[in-house]
Amino acid sequence: MNLDDINGIIIQQAPLDDSTPENMYPQIEDHLIKAFHEQGNIDPVVFIFTKENVDIVLWMEGGIPYPALKFLYRGRATGYIMASESWYLEAKNWEDISHDIRPSESPDRKEGVILVGATKDDHWKKFTTWEIVRSGAGADLIRNSLSSGTETDFKLSSALWDE
Repeated sequence: MNLDDINGIIIQQAPLDDSTPENMYPQIEDHLIKAFHEQGNIDPVVFIFTKENVDIVLWMEGGIPYPALKFLYRGRATGYIMASESWYLEAKNWEDISHDIRPSESPDRKEGVILVGATKDDHWKKFTTWEIVRSGAGADLIRNSLSSGTETDFKLSSALWDE
């Protein structure tokens, strides 16, 4: 890992003030919805919780910078909340989805926003998804009917917590 691997990452620190991913999730969810309605999109962001503070991690381009997050937070992170836009496919069963094409390249793709959070000790996990509906009048978020659950971003969890 060298400095080029963390180039383009912006980290803002905030005091912890007894904040946990669990009690900050509703506030971040409200902010995400407000930001989407003001901007028409969501910039990807990860809130990483440590014992000392909450770091707000932003990056300029590309996907989630897993190697940099692993380098900066492995062994220190106690939880996270991540927000991002994504392409996805809907299906009743996993087997009904074609794995020959990426969701972003599928003609059946949908655009959405995902908010996912977890704690290292598995005490708390949550995700929420919204479909983005764009029209001539602008964009809106529609909460998916099966939009809440306890799945996490396994790659992010692994980068932050696996020894």
